[in-house]
Amino acid sequence: MKVRLDNVVRQYIKERDGQKCITCGCHKDSTTSQTLDWSHKISRSNLFLRWDERNSIAQCRQCHNLWSAGINHPLNTAINNMWSQGTAERLEHFARRNPTIKSTLLDDVEYRMKVEKFYKLKLKALKEGTMTPQQAKENIWCELVNLES
Repeated sequence: MKVRLDNVVRQYIKERDGQKCITCGCHKDSTTSQTLDWSHKISRSNLFLRWDERNSIAQCRQCHNLWSAGINHPLNTAINNMWSQGTAERLEHFARRNPTIKSTLLDDVEYRMKVEKFYKLKLKALKEGTMTPQQAKENIWCELVNLES
């Protein structure tokens, strides 16, 4: 189930971001691999934030490798520009307060299926043009994660 959900959210993030690297702006077709990476501010090992779209952006491999090398500013700036100033810091704060733990709703297969259905519907709406990327960002799955508290 984790792999299925990863695949749907990965596709959704790339579509939401217009098949472009959010940090440098290059289109996936202009990359060497002709694809983009699904990048996370907070590691995917943190299940609370793994599928939270505020924690994810599309990046070309070159920009993603900068993040992996510890160059944080471009990804942090992209997340803050996309959501609001301070979002990157709120994600870090949330992750410190909620390290990866077991026995959450995300361990439940039925719950993950609900999350998967939510992202499939958003992905379909983006592809069909019945939802804009801005509308998609206004309709997020936040049943588990309140970054404000």
